[in-house]
Amino acid sequence: MPSTDADAQNQHRPEDLTLGQEHLKHLLGLARNALQMGYQDVSGLGVSDEGQLPPILKQNVACCVRIYERESGLLRGEKVSFQTDQIMVNELIRNVSSAGYQDPNFLPITPEEVPKLRIQITLINPPEQFRVTGPEQMAQVIAQRAAELPGLVIQDAAQPGIFAYTLPMDWQQFPQPADLVGELMRRSGAPPGHWPDSMISMLFIGINFTD
Repeated sequence: MPSTDADAQNQHRPEDLTLGQEHLKHLLGLARNALQMGYQDVSGLGVSDEGQLPPILKQNVACCVRIYERESGLLRGEKVSFQTDQIMVNELIRNVSSAGYQDPNFLPITPEEVPKLRIQITLINPPEQFRVTGPEQMAQVIAQRAAELPGLVIQDAAQPGIFAYTLPMDWQQFPQPADLVGELMRRSGAPPGHWPDSMISMLFIGINFTD
């Protein structure tokens, strides 16, 4: 489940990070290496010498990783975390490996596929919870924040299986707030008109980059 305000106190906000090109290159290199190594067990993954890392890459920051086929643009695997007790680089390595080899919606990638795949990374700030009474009101709220291109999260606390999120880059495909919320509801698997008092709504800001 996404983080609460209390959880967020221990997590750095990506919009406060000043990531230079050398930092992005370092993160993308780690991500590519994790994909090439073909890890099936991510429990012990991480950099071997954290002391050599720039301080900014040792912040606790959650992330989402999507892996796409370069030519077709088709999604090949995905893994998201909205809260973490791991430093940025370790969280990234684990999520890349999980997206490539443990996403239950896809077969594990093969060594032959790796050069043909693109890794898309989103560093995620702790989600900000807000109260709405339905999809229409949610669209109105995010319309006021549209300039920030926020990601969205919904989850029914009474039925945890009803859960979905969108990422900031999804605005490219769904530029209207109502359409984005509609896609969010579709992904959640919720039945039409489902918006109980137990529904939790959140938005977050992220930093996106790709190799």
